[in-house]
Amino acid sequence: MCRQKSRPAWLSALLLAAMAMLAMILPAHAGAEEGPAKVAIGVYINDIYDLDLPDNSFNADIYVWLRWSNPDIDPSASFEVMNPFGFDGVVVERLAEEPEDMPDGSKYAAFRIRGLWISKMNLREYPFDVQNLLLQFEDGAGDASKIQFVPDTIPVALDANISLPGFEIGQPILVAANYEYPTDFGDLSAGSPDYSRVTVTIPVDRDVLPLAIKIMLPVTIIILLTALIYVIPARLEEARTGIAVTAMLTLMALQWTVTSNLPEVGYLMMIDVVYILSMVYVLIAMVYTVIGSRRSAHEQAQESLMRVDRRVGVASLAIYAAAVVLTVLLYLL
Repeated sequence: MCRQKSRPAWLSALLLAAMAMLAMILPAHAGAEEGPAKVAIGVYINDIYDLDLPDNSFNADIYVWLRWSNPDIDPSASFEVMNPFGFDGVVVERLAEEPEDMPDGSKYAAFRIRGLWISKMNLREYPFDVQNLLLQFEDGAGDASKIQFVPDTIPVALDANISLPGFEIGQPILVAANYEYPTDFGDLSAGSPDYSRVTVTIPVDRDVLPLAIKIMLPVTIIILLTALIYVIPARLEEARTGIAVTAMLTLMALQWTVTSNLPEVGYLMMIDVVYILSMVYVLIAMVYTVIGSRRSAHEQAQESLMRVDRRVGVASLAIYAAAVVLTVLLYLL
């Protein structure tokens, strides 16, 4: 009977010992699975200026701050700007030589970064385009398994006095996501690591009205002058031909002037299509002038020819206007 009563006590002692061992093992195991160290990041945009479309670049003056809790890391020592314009495009200035201790026990470091940044421009909808200017950062020492950037409480802010001539600056956003490089950089043990990349996107919306007047008003005037071909009598062939040739050469010069201020792109911009449609309109008017001059030499009914010319002129102008409007809608929608 005594042995039967002692077994529960033995089992109880064994269970207590097992629970004590688990209590010692589980915290260490849980700490090992905490994952990468979290680094809060925030950006204050102090100024943006000198947006250069041909060079796909812009100047920016910003402040960046980092805050982290893990004492075993120092992301401020390996913080990198990923899209400077050239090797010396930006200047990174630490606001303090060493990370500061915060009241909550975390570490804090801040930078002022000024200079030239590269950001590929999307000009498909030019001159009605909206550009997204990018600021990109990474930690150069720790991949995503060691360090993960997370947006701070207020991740990005914009100075209220910033102005960019010709553009309206929208609300910037900050996103932290893993970026996988398609190479192991020669490190056979690394594989293809992911790195935590921070991207600040600053939308800038072009002030359309001034640019549209500068670009579209001359084109409109040229088209309307070309339309005069259809109201000038066919017997005045030299006048009609002179208008068409002058219009074509002027359009070519205007297109060269506009595109010379833009970077080389591998697609047709909206303004390119508008110029192509305008040149086609002028070319059709030139062909019609030649046909009309031959027809007037063989026919005597000049009044009826004038009525036909006016109808063709109205129809061609309407088709041209509809094609331009459709082009704009297709690009913008």
